[in-house]
Amino acid sequence: MGFGFITFTALFLTHFIGPLLFKTYFNEDNWVIWKQIVFGLVSVFLIALGNGIYRSYFFGEYEGYFLETISNCINQTVAVGFFPVIIFVFIDEKFARKKRLKKAVKISKEIKKLTPSIKTPELIKIYSENEKDFLEIVLSNLVYITSQKNYVSFFIYDKRTKELKEKVLRVSLKKVENSLSSYEKFIKCHRSYIVNTNYMDALKGNARNYYLETEVVDFDIPVSRNFPVDHLKKLIS
Repeated sequence: MGFGFITFTALFLTHFIGPLLFKTYFNEDNWVIWKQIVFGLVSVFLIALGNGIYRSYFFGEYEGYFLETISNCINQTVAVGFFPVIIFVFIDEKFARKKRLKKAVKISKEIKKLTPSIKTPELIKIYSENEKDFLEIVLSNLVYITSQKNYVSFFIYDKRTKELKEKVLRVSLKKVENSLSSYEKFIKCHRSYIVNTNYMDALKGNARNYYLETEVVDFDIPVSRNFPVDHLKKLIS
């Protein structure tokens, strides 16, 4: 009974209290395999520490000093649990990767069949926070938008030079999103990105994340893990 309670307490700390205290570390958008390994080992360590204290205090099973007893219990538990944790993490990542890749391929095929229901107007004015400055943008040339603190960068495709040009405006990304809310092809796919889905070529996935590919940008644009699947289907024309 005592060992079961210790295990429950350790897992409660790692699975519920940990994510509340270390929100940056447990951010799903940045979750990678080494974090999963550390997470598993910390769980094993806490269980071992609790068991060591419990066995030493209540049963006196080990000889020697108290700290030596705890240390021996931790070493034994971690030694036994290290490789199972590593193996479990890699197996979990393998199945998760296959599942997400399969889902991404299916969504990409369905998205290709969709046709836009709204014709996007040619020009739009985006005003700054103080309403004094603004940018007038040809929507068909606007590839994506990203936020940088109090500023927003608009990346516009120059069809003549085939290059992206950046324009910056002091405005919140939320205000820009509201300005584009009536234009179906502009989607906020991530907390820092709004994309013109006419430029997105493919949706790909790995073990933990989705990304959008486009030939006019030399990096993959992230998609939030919490982004609704129904909206994902509208990302690529």
